Amino acid sequence: MRSLYSLMIILFLLAVSGINAQIANSSSVDRSLTLLRGRWEYHTYDNKWKLEFKSDRRLLMNDSTVKYSLAAGAIRIERDNEAIEYPFAMRNDSLTLEYPGGKTLTYIHSNPGTEEMAVDGKFYAPIDSLHRNFMKFENALFYSLDSKTDDGTLRSGSLEGIYRVQCNYIYLCPDDGSVDTAEIRYDFNGDVNGIAYHRRLYDKEYQCILYAPPPPAFNPYPVQFFPPTPAPDNGSTDQESKKRKRDDGLIRDDKSKDDRIPHDKPPGKRSL
Repeated sequence: MRSLYSLMIILFLLAVSGINAQIANSSSVDRSLTLLRGRWEYHTYDNKWKLEFKSDRRLLMNDSTVKYSLAAGAIRIERDNEAIEYPFAMRNDSLTLEYPGGKTLTYIHSNPGTEEMAVDGKFYAPIDSLHRNFMKFENALFYSLDSKTDDGTLRSGSLEGIYRVQCNYIYLCPDDGSVDTAEIRYDFNGDVNGIAYHRRLYDKEYQCILYAPPPPAFNPYPVQFFPPTPAPDNGSTDQESKKRKRDDGLIRDDKSKDDRIPHDKPPGKRSL
């Protein structure tokens, strides 16, 4: 009886270890698929090789599209009804691929995935009147999930990891080794405007961009200013007006110097 009980315990532990190994292997595959996403290039003086991982199954190899899958430490590429395994290794932004015959090429990650770049941004979901959950996607690879109050205080610890997009879903690979998914929501123009995650809808946070006013238009013709027209002087009398005109030389006295009577002749007589 005791031996049967021990055998059951051993079988249970073996089953648990097998499940854990499958989960670990699945998590490793998901992280590798996420890190492979995008374009990789290898340059020489004469040639350029290109690998672009479009999805979890589609690979653009130079100018031809092929199907691929991940095996144990290798990329299995299907072409012409034949599957060939290419051992690979990744380190930072480099991908070393071994071709049949032993030739190895080291590719450099030049561009992230197109679908991943479309998700980049910040999304929020209100929890209550004071708290919000935030999901942030950046550099078409990294994401973080945290909860903050309205004044920016962190409510709980952040969950960070890497992500990739497959169809309408985001595959989240946190640093703890697990795998999670979120659904993408699109607007009428096909742009990402929300994410459904754990029964909450995260709306995209749009930034308000303030533009400087345009500079004033240049006028090549300067504005001309004219002196104001003097107002008519209606308050002066006729005598003051005549005196002012006389001083200005506009009129002369009623009796000029030639019309005055000379002093050496008697009054009342004029010389002819």
